[in-house]
Amino acid sequence: MNILKYRFSLTCLCVLLSLMLLLQSCSHEPGVWRNDEIQNGLRKDLHKLNDELLTALKAGDPKQMDEMLSAELLESGQLYREAHLLSLRMKNDTYKLLADFYIVHEKRGLNQVDGNIDGNKFTLSYDALMQDMYIAMFVPQKAVEKMMITAVYYKYNYGWKLFLLNEGRYTENNQTAPQLLKRALSQYNKHQLVDAVLTTNMAHDCLRPNEMWHYPIDDHTHATLGKAISEANQAYKFPFTLTQAPTHPRIIHISNKITSEGTFPVIYYLSTVKVSDTTALKRENEMIQQVIGQAIPGIDQDKKYVYYTAYNEMPNYHKAVDSFEMIERVK
Repeated sequence: MNILKYRFSLTCLCVLLSLMLLLQSCSHEPGVWRNDEIQNGLRKDLHKLNDELLTALKAGDPKQMDEMLSAELLESGQLYREAHLLSLRMKNDTYKLLADFYIVHEKRGLNQVDGNIDGNKFTLSYDALMQDMYIAMFVPQKAVEKMMITAVYYKYNYGWKLFLLNEGRYTENNQTAPQLLKRALSQYNKHQLVDAVLTTNMAHDCLRPNEMWHYPIDDHTHATLGKAISEANQAYKFPFTLTQAPTHPRIIHISNKITSEGTFPVIYYLSTVKVSDTTALKRENEMIQQVIGQAIPGIDQDKKYVYYTAYNEMPNYHKAVDSFEMIERVK
């Protein structure tokens, strides 16, 4: 009899512990759960929302999302243009979930959560409108210039609904802003001033993949890259004559060019060779390619292409100016 009582008591204890664990897992205590930390059942339901969203976006029919939208978003109608632009980009790539957050707020108002993706730390700062919030971030799998899609859901009294959807640049040349800044510092230390500035500009483009996102950029990085920009402006005053080339073309501008294969420098210059004479212009450009690394250290290194655009007169906004574009495949 005592053994039966013992077994019965042990069974009751196990049931009690199971109930306590269940209640604990379903508690509504404030907190942040990232990725696999999100309770499996809940995450499955939230991922179903994501699947419906991505399917509607890829179909190019924003009206399919009407039942998913919060009353505010549905009333404003702001989503439809954004969704149309997203659908155009999604037709040529497959998007995957990069990171997600389930957040239970202690109170409404300004809030912050920290994240870390592949060693890149960031903070999300936002105004919490509801107690329960879910944030999902998606990136394309093939593109080297990854435009992040961010979806923000709140749990209303009428269910989980989409509150915000936007897109921002996450990487260029498959590198995030912190990685690009690190590369820019390395280029500056090698006295590759123009490359350092171009890479810094790329990093700047990737600093805010969504409106909540903030990277912790230290003061030393800010100061060093500011110094690189200042030194580059002193060293290269445009128009900059390329004296190493026999025809002395004048470089008027250098910037980044985003292509389907990546982001590469494009050098704009004034030539005395008629742009209509493309054969002669290509011969001149071959000479430019041979000496450009002497005049601008690093510009023809560690990249797949350098683009060139030649003019006979200074381009301006008031009239069309003829030009000719050429591409150097860097060896």
